[in-house]
Amino acid sequence: MVSFKVEVLAVASKLHRKEYLDMLIKRLENSLKELGLKINNIITEPDDVKKIEIQETPMIFVMTGGTSKVIRKIDERVDEHPLVLVSHPYHNSLPSALSARARLEAKGSSVILHFHVADFNKNTLENIVKIVDLYEYVRNLRVILIGDIERDEINKFEKVSGKVKVIDIDSIKDRLNNVEISENDINTVEKGIDTSGSNLSLIKGPLSLYKVTKEMLKSENANALAIDCFPFIIKYKFTPCLTLSLLLSEGIPAACEADLRSLLLLGIAQRLTGNPGWIFNPSDYNDHKLVGAHCTIALKLVDYATLIPHFETGRPYAISGTLSNGIYTLAAVSPDYRTLAVAKAKVIVSGTISGGRCRTQVVMELDEKDPIPFTEKAISNHHVLIKGDVINYLKNVAKMLRMKFFRY
Repeated sequence: MVSFKVEVLAVASKLHRKEYLDMLIKRLENSLKELGLKINNIITEPDDVKKIEIQETPMIFVMTGGTSKVIRKIDERVDEHPLVLVSHPYHNSLPSALSARARLEAKGSSVILHFHVADFNKNTLENIVKIVDLYEYVRNLRVILIGDIERDEINKFEKVSGKVKVIDIDSIKDRLNNVEISENDINTVEKGIDTSGSNLSLIKGPLSLYKVTKEMLKSENANALAIDCFPFIIKYKFTPCLTLSLLLSEGIPAACEADLRSLLLLGIAQRLTGNPGWIFNPSDYNDHKLVGAHCTIALKLVDYATLIPHFETGRPYAISGTLSNGIYTLAAVSPDYRTLAVAKAKVIVSGTISGGRCRTQVVMELDEKDPIPFTEKAISNHHVLIKGDVINYLKNVAKMLRMKFFRY
């Protein structure tokens, strides 16, 4: 099931027998119905394309051969959207899909994803629909950014994703001062964190910020948050680390350091896996083993969490957590938003291993395809760790977002 609309089109040639096409359409409709989708239009003539409205990313099922021209006409109607072609093994479906893709790519006018499937298998279609839904989700992010960053950075983000509303750090002072924090609020935090040795009165600030940001997200109809942390800490004398951890644990993408590139990946992680991602800085690297460290890991991601003073400032409080060992995907977006780089990572150990780094630290072994050391090829400081091997999904979404895809 998907939340965003997927425009499902079927293209066919009248040269092929109607009985065959009817049978094939029925089989496709049955598979789509299980995914909560239906065919919006069946197109058999190039001129028919002018008669339909195409407002979302089109998922085009190539039912027969002789349809390449129809597909190219659809492309002319949807310049701002990529095309997703789905072919099958019979009645010249694949040749038509390949012809359309080759011509459109040579023309340079479109981004084409092409999937070849047998018998419109429901599980395979579900994976394709998930990619389209993920793209639509990214394009519809609505972000509140508390802080001040260059307009150029926001423009680059909005070119590939949704909209950003900037709110001045000073403007939330009264809201923070007027929030009431109850014992129940504190008890809720204690259920997920080992607070022994912590001064619980010091978590009232992060809890106030958590409540304020939740209200702001609701009132602004936003679904993601970023905070310019260091100016915030200087002004308010506490860190947003716990706030971000709580939001992430509730499924709300929330990024520290006003990092919109990582926020995009946090959104992808949540949408794709149902789990938050984790922003981290590479801290050490040797023989394919990378140490990542940061202070804002989501409580939902860790087996154990505790509060300790923030690394750089000593202010209350940072999150120290331990991740489950296993397979993850590491990802980063370049500063110009033109490249998405990934690697498969095996988490070996985590926690606060060293006092000289941010509070959650993870040692991971990278499955690197490029022989150049990670320290020479990394495209960003911040990377995002995503649960599971989701590299193929990221590869397809990167193409839809018109990004180059690079595997470390």
